[in-house]
Amino acid sequence: MTMCKSSLHLRAASSRAAEQMFEQVLWSVVFPLLAACVVLGVVCYPRILARHMWLCRAAVVVAIVIAVVGSFFFSVGWPTWPPPQKWHGLPWLVMAIGSIGLIDACLPRGEWAGRVVLSIAAGLAAAWLLPLPDRLAITTGVIVGGAGLLTSLLEMPEQRSSLNIGGWAAATAMSMLALIANQVTLSLLAGAVAATCAATWVVGRILCGRMSRGGGAGGLVLGSVIAVIGLTAWSYDYDIVPQWAWLAAGAGFPLACMLEIGALKRWNGFIAASVRAIVLSTPPIIVVAIQFETVKGAMSG
Repeated sequence: MTMCKSSLHLRAASSRAAEQMFEQVLWSVVFPLLAACVVLGVVCYPRILARHMWLCRAAVVVAIVIAVVGSFFFSVGWPTWPPPQKWHGLPWLVMAIGSIGLIDACLPRGEWAGRVVLSIAAGLAAAWLLPLPDRLAITTGVIVGGAGLLTSLLEMPEQRSSLNIGGWAAATAMSMLALIANQVTLSLLAGAVAATCAATWVVGRILCGRMSRGGGAGGLVLGSVIAVIGLTAWSYDYDIVPQWAWLAAGAGFPLACMLEIGALKRWNGFIAASVRAIVLSTPPIIVVAIQFETVKGAMSG
């Protein structure tokens, strides 16, 4: 009889935990995603707007910022200034990076000098707004600014769909690693970014006939935001996740940049897009596969 009661209590506790997790995902991932999709639809559906490339790219930037800030709001509450905790500077930093990203969306293709300046600005904002434990401000700035520069260099018309897929894979891996590290809020934030990348890819495929050159991928904002979330979760991970996993989760971006110097730069069409997507998504997929059992344990716990 005692064993039966104990079993019933365990089932009830498991059911409550599942319901609580469902509510967290609904509020902190699904609702911000829906808001991001509204922005994409409003800007990218009307032909009079969708024909302007900079507007479509700016819409993706705004969608990513809305997803992150909305997820933070539903998980923690409205961000306050000054931040009560160090990592609570994250939404303010994302909004600052989003403002920089709107400038990036206006720059023409090949304007690398301007993008280097914008990446430096993003790095300086990260060094100021996100003081993390055991991380020098210059380290935070270099990582965030460098990640933003890589994705801004990769966001060319023939690569945007691949970059959406790569962003989805990297953000999903960061979400899983943050969950293993018991950083549930950061896991949900990364999940919101991953969902927005997937939605951006779907919108680009559905509305490709309306949108100028297939839309955008977020450029500088995509890489910077993924780096911000991943670096924050890593800083609060007390040796639960192997350090190489955090690095490998975002390794697709520098790898794709290195390959663009060589053979990939001369490729075009569907095969080239597929190869780029594979290069971008393979490292985070490998990370999740290696950590799969740990991920399952974290999700069931």
